[in-house]
Amino acid sequence: MSELKGSPVELLSLDHRRIEPLIVAGLLGCFLVISFLSVRHKSPTADEDVHLAYGIHILNGNSDRLRASSANPDDSKMPFSALNALPAKFGALLPDGYLKRFSQTTQAGRPVTILFSTLIAFFLYAWAKELYGKTAASFTLFLFVLEPSVIAHSQLVTTDAYGMGMIMLATYALWRFNRKRTVINLVVVGILMGLSEVAKYSAVFLVPVFILIQLLHDSQAIWGWIKSRNLRSIVIYLRAWVLGGAVIVSLSLLVINAAYLFNNTFMPLGDYSFRSSLFQTLQARLTFLRGLPLPVPYPYLQGLDLVKYRDEVWYGFARIFLLGRLSIHGFPGYYFYDIGLKAPLPLLAAIVGGLIMLFRRRPSLDHLLKNEAALIIPVVWYLIYMNYMLHAQLGIRLILVIFPFLLILAGNLARGINQFLSWRLGASVLLGSLLTISVLSYFPNFLAYFNEIVWDRRTTYRYLADSDLNWRGNIPSLKTWLADHPKAVLDPAHPVVGLIVADPNKLDGIPRNQPRDKYAWLRDNFDPVDIVANTYPVFQVTREDLARLGFDTSP
Repeated sequence: MSELKGSPVELLSLDHRRIEPLIVAGLLGCFLVISFLSVRHKSPTADEDVHLAYGIHILNGNSDRLRASSANPDDSKMPFSALNALPAKFGALLPDGYLKRFSQTTQAGRPVTILFSTLIAFFLYAWAKELYGKTAASFTLFLFVLEPSVIAHSQLVTTDAYGMGMIMLATYALWRFNRKRTVINLVVVGILMGLSEVAKYSAVFLVPVFILIQLLHDSQAIWGWIKSRNLRSIVIYLRAWVLGGAVIVSLSLLVINAAYLFNNTFMPLGDYSFRSSLFQTLQARLTFLRGLPLPVPYPYLQGLDLVKYRDEVWYGFARIFLLGRLSIHGFPGYYFYDIGLKAPLPLLAAIVGGLIMLFRRRPSLDHLLKNEAALIIPVVWYLIYMNYMLHAQLGIRLILVIFPFLLILAGNLARGINQFLSWRLGASVLLGSLLTISVLSYFPNFLAYFNEIVWDRRTTYRYLADSDLNWRGNIPSLKTWLADHPKAVLDPAHPVVGLIVADPNKLDGIPRNQPRDKYAWLRDNFDPVDIVANTYPVFQVTREDLARLGFDTSP
């Protein structure tokens, strides 16, 4: 046997290189197992059926918005849902039987989203590895695998995971382009940017985000040219910007048009029938452009207009609930509370620790602008927009787009094999253990996850609602519980005696078609004694309780 040479650090580094594929495969395998096992018996959530229907619509060769002529047309459903509709499309060719019936359900379409998020996890690891090394990348991947909101929304036939993944991939492609500015890398940026635009409408902000990233990346060179009055370099740079931007925009538009099947591409601006005040104002003021053919498919711009319209007038949305308060206009800073309550505390600690370690290394300003700007700018942009400009504060799923960037930054806590053999080894192991215990304790109800700030899980309805707690996915569990408790009453229309189980959304008063205080008698006067599937609080109400509150208790 040959003698082993080298320091323990070098030997450990060698071992890490050998087991790297096993670490990555093991973590990705854990994500797949957790996702598949936890979603097996979940009912369709509020939006999944419509997403699936639009995906089937696309595969059938029609990208028109569903219910386009109705008062409540589909707005934010995207061509990416065609991926989830593939099982239904192929299943329609099967002979009648169980497999054919199953292929038409949301359960059959959900594995596609799970596999997509697994692929995104791999690229997340790859980016973190290029930035901070293998140890940091493994830690980042571990955090992704055990992020409960990522797990929950990676299981569904919706576009939240697609938006999160494609925005991260497009930004990663831009970062790689800046490291090696080749035509191929530029083409990849354009294609991925286009794919992001057909995954979720929040990707429209990649245009200003990418411009900011590029300006910051090149800022020191630009400033040097300006100070030295190097006009020639400035002109060459501007020319490259124009050409590069033209390539990205052209490829993005090609992808968007292809995804929407070139549906009424080049329709003149004046022929659009807009609903939002923003687009109506633009159309009215830009009269000289009314005959301009727009190089986008009609349903793409139509959907963007409808999303803006619903956000302006709050049509079709539920009331927003936060910490016992209701609003139809949203709450400033809503997503800071949302992340603070829904993200695991060890994960938040890892993000803070990662940022501290990043700046503790005292990187040069040039290094930060060329590397971390691509991570920080998207986070800052979406936090500002979602918290202070968007009314549709519908849960953490809308802010998932920032999580990959934050997780990569968190990897700094475990960065560098030499430093890892110190207090950070203990800190990383402790945070990892606490994260595992906290998250898996909610299995299989990850959508309803709250961190330990909400110590009593029976009271989660007092903090957040809607898709943060009950998105209708746990109806089978509720039915099972009701079957085991036949005397229990579900959402009683008036004060009653006995065991009561409540839909937390109704309890909080968020449905628009329900009086705000319909369940105030229950919500404000009783503490839950149990909870079903980490979602539905259970109350025990006696005749004496109602009499004390002044309600008529006669039979």
